[in-house]
Amino acid sequence: GGGGGGGGGAMRYPADSRTDCWFCLASPQIEIHLIVSVAEHFYLALPKGGLTANHALLVPIHHGPNQTSLAPEAIIELKKYKQALARYFHEALDSSMVVFERFADTKGTYHMHQQIVPVKHSQLEEAKQALTVTNKADIMQFRELTDSNEVVDMGEDHYYYIECWSGGATTAPSS
Repeated sequence: GGGGGGGGGAMRYPADSRTDCWFCLASPQIEIHLIVSVAEHFYLALPKGGLTANHALLVPIHHGPNQTSLAPEAIIELKKYKQALARYFHEALDSSMVVFERFADTKGTYHMHQQIVPVKHSQLEEAKQALTVTNKADIMQFRELTDSNEVVDMGEDHYYYIECWSGGATTAPSS
């Protein structure tokens, strides 16, 4: 199976031994009706139960557990998708964007994906404040990345990764 490509020919995705993975395009478990767009390294899909009406998922085509498993070209494509979504949310919905990723090592079966959720601008500020309070209370430790191009190797078997975007495509992720 495969998704449609932009060049007129059908794209083919290699069969994966993980036939039970919900996110692998070649898997019989994939719910094709939720897929919005397929690019070379990533696809955009709707979640089975969104937090908001415009909640989306960005999923790498290659089965990998986290950001460090991505090829450099895939990271570039992921950023382009996020920039386009941030621009859409800003212009069409007058909203900011929160991106989050949860990684939990599950013996190689976990398929990395990022959740994309539009939020009102005031809610973005509230979310940032909540993260600061959580960090100070030692509930979870968050560290701010100073380089928006940094790919994070947490060196752990689990983590939460959060980006807060305010503005359109030219705005880098903020604290």
